[in-house]
Amino acid sequence: MLIGADLFWQIVGNEQRCLGANLPYLRSSQLGWLISGPIFSNGEPRSIKCNFSRIDTSDNLNEKISRFWELEELPKRPLLSSSEKEYEYVELGHCSPVEGRPSHARRHYLCHHAVLRTQSESTKLRVVFDGSAPTSTGVSINDIQHTGPKVQDSIFAILLRFRTHKYVLAGDINKFFRQVLVYEDDRQLQLILWREDEKKPLKTIRLNTVTYGFASASYLTTKCLWTLGEECRDETIKQIIQKDFYCDDMLTGSDTKADLLHILNAVTTHLKSGCFNLRKFKSNAPDIFPISTVDLQGKLSLSDASSALGLGWSPQSDELYFTIEAPTSGSLEKFTKRTILSSTFSIYDPLGLLSPCTVQPKLLMQQLWRRGLDWDVPVPDDLQKEWKKITASLSSLANITIPRRALSGDPVEIQLHSFCEASMHAYGACIYLRCKDKEGIISVNLLCAKSRVAPTKPPLTIPKLELLGALLAANLTKNVLESLRCSISSCTHWCDSNVVLAWLHSSPSKLKSFVANKVVEICEHTVLSAWRHVPGAANPADVISRGASADQLAAHELWWCGPPYLAADDSQWPQAPSETKKQDDDLPEIIVLPSTSSDCDDLSIPMNTSA
Repeated sequence: MLIGADLFWQIVGNEQRCLGANLPYLRSSQLGWLISGPIFSNGEPRSIKCNFSRIDTSDNLNEKISRFWELEELPKRPLLSSSEKEYEYVELGHCSPVEGRPSHARRHYLCHHAVLRTQSESTKLRVVFDGSAPTSTGVSINDIQHTGPKVQDSIFAILLRFRTHKYVLAGDINKFFRQVLVYEDDRQLQLILWREDEKKPLKTIRLNTVTYGFASASYLTTKCLWTLGEECRDETIKQIIQKDFYCDDMLTGSDTKADLLHILNAVTTHLKSGCFNLRKFKSNAPDIFPISTVDLQGKLSLSDASSALGLGWSPQSDELYFTIEAPTSGSLEKFTKRTILSSTFSIYDPLGLLSPCTVQPKLLMQQLWRRGLDWDVPVPDDLQKEWKKITASLSSLANITIPRRALSGDPVEIQLHSFCEASMHAYGACIYLRCKDKEGIISVNLLCAKSRVAPTKPPLTIPKLELLGALLAANLTKNVLESLRCSISSCTHWCDSNVVLAWLHSSPSKLKSFVANKVVEICEHTVLSAWRHVPGAANPADVISRGASADQLAAHELWWCGPPYLAADDSQWPQAPSETKKQDDDLPEIIVLPSTSSDCDDLSIPMNTSA
């Protein structure tokens, strides 16, 4: 802890103790014992950790000091409520006291500390185990573990499906990691030191279950859940257990209330057979559940705890919304490269619904890198002004709500439409679902989007950037089709670049390597005949490449519902003007082949042209 020199001597006390030769000294203070002195032995440096706590001199100084003292006083009051005490580790068999000194030759003691999360719906106090803390050898327990492969679907895929169900159900598994036992011999690597009172001697406790904080913890628990699903005979329930869980959170649904009730009962029963207790249910159809098992009022956060901008779902209104952690007044004074990067990475928008807004801080980060600024030096005034403008805009995102379902009531036909665009600064792609119901009513809704910052080394031409946008659209389409369970009748891909469309219809053997490689990849993931021309003014992906403020995005009909022509019959869709079709000789990035060569036409690469 760094303390100002004007306060230091007022805090330091008179009592001093020596810990031994070549070891630090202890010095009393008003904050407790201070440690100072040599930290090396035998001339070999060991790992050094420095904990830094900073208090700014600002209007909220008293509030920060109050919070500091509240934390200092935590041990003086009960940390666990009566309900939490009932489920302590020992009583549940999740840990066992070790009598005497552990005799096992292969053993490891874990660092651990308490974390209070007042905003948590269930456990306010969590114990955090640090598996990455290095031991006396310089190697941590996580350094010698395999992380294992991912066995669950990505949050992107799960949320895509979540947006297609008519009725949805959410829940999570109680004490997920602690329901999986660890092989007994390996429990010696999960020892902790503990005492309930500082006047009592230290005790050694062995953790018996998977420890959250270990590199292997996620794989071990999710693999157990996946294997439990494999043992289920009901194919629908098996698919839900294996595909609709992200860690311990379930996001699933169906098109009828009867099916949703079956899912609830079947999944809950099957998980209980593996000691997994599903709880904290939320649904947009609460009338089919017992009142005691479903949360009618609560909202669901789909973000992690570190997100300053996160995605949430309101079951009552059945809408997606965005939670914003507004910057404090003290944090608005001076910005550095480090603080801007931290804020940018804390934005959580897995479906890219806010891509026109979130691309702006990415562009600012690119400017910081171009200027070669140090991490903790205040950025120049022009970038300070730009960042304040961005943060002010992001705060307005809390006013945006989006219908959770991207489909109409009972669609008989579902089409997928992708759009791509690029500028000198950024490129992006967005995907819409076009639904037609039994009455012939057509609805179009944004499903997802992706944005990328234009590379600076080497700088690319606009046509090449637009080609990257087309590739992004192709890859995004592939991921969406692999994730959705609803039947897609057709896919159409829209691009406003005549050069890119001409490249796609050219033989890759005639194109230079950069363009040829991208064309081949695009044609592997999409049908060539599905690519069509869209006028620039009707291209919603243009909003990504140019960026938009939160206020502009909230009222941007083109972004949320796509171009108006999609709501009309396909006979009214745009057609490529004949005069814009380019010949090979007019295209950039074309290889000029010798006229005497007779083998060049044989170099063409097969492309996906089937319907």
